[in-house]
Amino acid sequence: MLNFFSKNEKLFFLHSSIFAVPLSIAGVFINFFVWDKTASLVSVGLFQAYSAAGIVVGAFLGAILLNRIAPNIMRIVGSIFTAISIGIILVFSYDISKYILPSGLFFGIAIGSRAMANKLIFLRGVDVQSREKYINNEKHVSSISAIIVPFAAALLISKTGNYTILFILVAILFALSSIPLLMIKGLGNL
Repeated sequence: MLNFFSKNEKLFFLHSSIFAVPLSIAGVFINFFVWDKTASLVSVGLFQAYSAAGIVVGAFLGAILLNRIAPNIMRIVGSIFTAISIGIILVFSYDISKYILPSGLFFGIAIGSRAMANKLIFLRGVDVQSREKYINNEKHVSSISAIIVPFAAALLISKTGNYTILFILVAILFALSSIPLLMIKGLGNL
């Protein structure tokens, strides 16, 4: 399936595939978590609004930092910050309503900081002739992940009765997704 990709392309695809799994969980279950803890649609909406604002800030900061940091390293930093943001949400879960602003903003900044690095890795690390196949394969993995993973996560929550194990797995997968990026060579800085 991936024989036509170079080593860097395969590593970037592996990173993207691993990252798609916890992202498909976080996108759905953080909202459920905030709702379960607050029983307030306003809190869910505020978390999403702060996350969206954080994505803009994170993308801007990420673009600035790409002048000094290689894109794969910037993407690693963003992935690890995303894992940390899940930890922050868990730590403040006892009264998440008081921490909607910082937790939503930090989560958004973490996600956004990866955006520009992702685009730069794609442009520099994926050959022009491979891009269509790369995008198609990446979309297949993301779609499958978006369908199967939340279902499995819901089963885990129904069996355990809480989000802690799920969010720990999500944080670990966000961090583990960084490993293939360490092996990508020759991207340079902006």
